[in-house]
Amino acid sequence: MVDRDVERTLVLRAQADDAGAFDRLVAAHARLVLSLARRITGTIEDGEDVAQEVFLRFYRSLARVDADRPVEPWLVRLTLNAARSHRQRSPRRREEQLGDKEARIASHSSPSSTLETRDFQQGLGQALCELSPREREVFLLRDREGLDVATIAASLGISAVTVRRQST
Repeated sequence: MVDRDVERTLVLRAQADDAGAFDRLVAAHARLVLSLARRITGTIEDGEDVAQEVFLRFYRSLARVDADRPVEPWLVRLTLNAARSHRQRSPRRREEQLGDKEARIASHSSPSSTLETRDFQQGLGQALCELSPREREVFLLRDREGLDVATIAASLGISAVTVRRQST
């Protein structure tokens, strides 16, 4: 995450056609956008396609970006919308994906702990399927991406109270 004053300066510079400033904004938010896109679409390839689409839309919308407001909630909302649309357009089979941390653990662990990790991932996937789409998004943003309540609320257009209620 970028300091708000630095982010504001980068947005203003990017709006003045400073490609380096735009690149720094992308670099500051790329991990979140890519991770979220991968989790929503279910595949690495689709997540990368969505992330590319998000940053292209961001670039095309630079003139309308309010430098006095944080970029992250806007990018999260844009990512959620783009990933949802992509899933509806693309009937690719959803592949089971381990998060980066879980994949590292599984690759360096015993067969029994690999099975436990797989069982956990399977159980988590089933539990996520039982949640409403909004509850699933709150869970992913809060527990998997580590975003704060205010950012999630702004990203989803809901109150902080609703975020807290749906993340318990």
